[in-house]
Parts: sequence; C-alpha cells; structure tokens
Amino acid sequence: MRRSKGFSLQSQNSSNNSQYLNYIKYLSSNEQSYTAVDLDPIKEEVEARIQRPEAAFEKQKNESDPNKRKNLKIPSALYNPDVLRQIRQMKRHSPYFMYLITLVQILGLVFSVIKNYYSTHRFVADLNENPMIGPYPSTLINLGARFLPCMQPTNFTGTDCPPGIVSSKHYTQYQVDEYGQFMAVDQTSNYCTIADICGMGMQEGEPPYQWFRFILPIFLHAGVVHLLFNLIFQIRTGFPMEKEFGTWRMAIIYMLSGIFGFMFEAKSVGYSPSVGCSGALYGLLACLLLDLIQSWKIIVKPWWELFKLLILIVISLGFGLIPYIDNFAHIGGFIMGLLTGIILLPIIVFSKKGLIIKRFLMVISTFAVAFLFVWALREFYINGKVCKWCKYLSCIPIKEGWCDYESMY
Repeated sequence: MRRSKGFSLQSQNSSNNSQYLNYIKYLSSNEQSYTAVDLDPIKEEVEARIQRPEAAFEKQKNESDPNKRKNLKIPSALYNPDVLRQIRQMKRHSPYFMYLITLVQILGLVFSVIKNYYSTHRFVADLNENPMIGPYPSTLINLGARFLPCMQPTNFTGTDCPPGIVSSKHYTQYQVDEYGQFMAVDQTSNYCTIADICGMGMQEGEPPYQWFRFILPIFLHAGVVHLLFNLIFQIRTGFPMEKEFGTWRMAIIYMLSGIFGFMFEAKSVGYSPSVGCSGALYGLLACLLLDLIQSWKIIVKPWWELFKLLILIVISLGFGLIPYIDNFAHIGGFIMGLLTGIILLPIIVFSKKGLIIKRFLMVISTFAVAFLFVWALREFYINGKVCKWCKYLSCIPIKEGWCDYESMY
C-alpha cells in the first residue's frame, strides 16, 4: 500500500513551505493506505495560513519553468483546508486484531501438524497427498475444515479409513491359539463412517449439520507454503489498513469476508476439504480498491494506481482457476469485502453530494450483505440444485483431466 505523493501547501513563509515539502518526501517512503497522511509535525501557524490557490493543472499549464511545471502535479483537493483538516483528524490505531488473527493461524498450523504426528506418526503428509507441506487432508477435516458431507446430508456416508482416522466400528475375529483352541479377538474395522471422519463431537447416525465449518477454516491452513503466502499479504496489507481504519472495522470486514467466502457456492467444490483465510484477504483487497476510489481526488496519478491494482486483482483471481485452489472463496470474500467496506470504511468528505452518495450506498450495501448471507444459507441448506457451470469459476479445463482434482485448499 502506498502513501499519496507529491502534494504541497501554499503559504506566505517559504521556509515553512520547504519544511513541509521535505516532510511529504518522508511520508512517500512509507507503506500506508491511500488516505494515510499524518499532519502532526506541521506547525499550527503554517496550517492557519493555508490558502486555496488556482487548481494544480492550471498552475502547471501557466508555469514557464519545465522543472517547476513537473513538480506542480498536485491534486487540487489538497489545497482545500477542510480536506486537510479531515486528514489531520484521522486517528492512528494499533493493529491488535491482525496480531491476534496471525498468531492464532500460526498456532493452528502448529497444532494441526502435532495432531497429524500423533495420528499418523508423521508431521507432514506425502507431497502427493498435500503439496503445501502440511498435515493429511483427513486431519484438517477432523479439525474443522469446510467439508460438505460434515455440513449437510449427502450420498457420502463413509469410506476406507484415511490416514490418522480410526474407525469406531469393531468386529470379532476368531483365531486359533497355540493350544489349537478358537479364541475371539476384537478387531477395529477399516471402514470409517462420516462421524469418524468429521469428528467434532458428531455421533454415528446424527445429521451432519456442522455449520461452524464456515468459520473454523479461517484459522486453519493446509501447510507451511499455504500459510506463508497468506501471511505475506496479510502482514503487508492488513496491518497498515488496521492502523488507518481501526480494529473493529477490520475485524468485522475480515471475518464476514472469510465466512461468506466459505459459504459462496460451497456445494460446487464437491467432497474436497477447504481451509485458509484467502476469502478474508480478498475482502481486504476489495477494501484497498474501495479506499483508492474514495480517495481519488487526493491521489497523484489515480488512474495509474487503479490500473496496477486491477492487474493485481485479475492475476490473483487467475491463479484461482488452477486445480487445488478454491476460487469461490476468493470471489465471495471480494464481494463481501467490497460491501462491508462501503458500510464501514471512513471517507474524506469532498462535497455534500459525495456525502449523500456515500450514505445512500451504505444503506444499499447493508441490505445487500443481509440478502447475500440469507441467499447463501438457503442455497446451501434448502436448494438441492448444484450450479453446473459454476465450477468453471474455480477451474478451467484447459486440458483433459485438468479439473478432475476438486478444490482442496
């Protein structure tokens, strides 16, 4: 995330103006949100003498010196004292939520690896079972991964016990002892029921309605590689955003985006487990786009910034079209992040008309969020149909057998 660059203030004191320009250069070197401009070091008398000169593009056109003309590419809105006052009043926050969620996700991976070791005597699964260098998929299911048969009745009722899962069924086998006598030996079955695989307190014959599997997967990851990729984006983007927008705002956006990501077209992923915070991170990516749009008037070269951000979004979603990646979670998280961002993210008010539009969009988005959650639950638990073409949103069959692997992580 980048700071806004290249704006200056007009004042009657040239030395103070020079001091301000040097401070702006310092700000430009830091990674923050588009609206992150800290004005605390600026002297009160400098801000008091701010005047609103002609628009930047007019000054640029009228300036004869090419070097000065280049430096005058300043967003005109930044000459407005009301805009600068709003920027100055923005508070800085400590990223408590991002610290907490990151710690929980790291501990979640450590716990899943330890559980995998106690169940299978191996810390990580074979690479053909889990290329992310992590536990077996069966271990992740047992810890709360989104797994369709654990969440609603399906044709899947059981299978041969996967690694780390012990069957609750037993049978009696008769063997001959050293004296030639028959003796009964209690043996554990190799067949595991859905209750054995799901765990989490499920009893045999109990309906599989573990709805909390829309939430728990946010704290789980398929392996070291999976966690590393997610944390790189989460630390570089989520931490600065929480510092600018506040803990409660980011916590709500993060969790709602992550949950809806796992709810969106959940039946289309088939019988493969899914974990990770990618849906929540795409919600943050949507908020970054929204922050850019809402801060458009104070950004130098906003079209260029928009182009770079859209390229990032397209490439990221493009990676979701290959096997083993749940692109539905990405799309659902992005949609929910955009809507919740409209509701919760603060804005700089440039005009009364802009404020009215913002409030109108907040109302519309509130109803849209409620509708989408109700729709997703209804599609999952009530509507028995499965979208046949939706699978192409998560995997494009560019060659035969390419999409035979259902989304796994």
